[in-house]
Amino acid sequence: MATPLTHSEIKQQVIKLAGGRKALAEALEITPQAISQWDKIPLARVRDVMNATEQRMTPQEIRPDIFGDLPTQAA
Repeated sequence: MATPLTHSEIKQQVIKLAGGRKALAEALEITPQAISQWDKIPLARVRDVMNATEQRMTPQEIRPDIFGDLPTQAA
């Protein structure tokens, strides 16, 4: 079983998928500094983050503490 990602690792993955901190900030219409201040991706930003990553991340991946873990497939 894989170890769950930390919120910091999730944020870094979002930034990478969005094309960098500046691209993510532009997509969200905020400053890159605002993103730097996030401990966790704000709940109000989950949908915007999904759009910025072209739906390559789900709400469960972005905020597993709120939306729960991804379902696992039975073997």
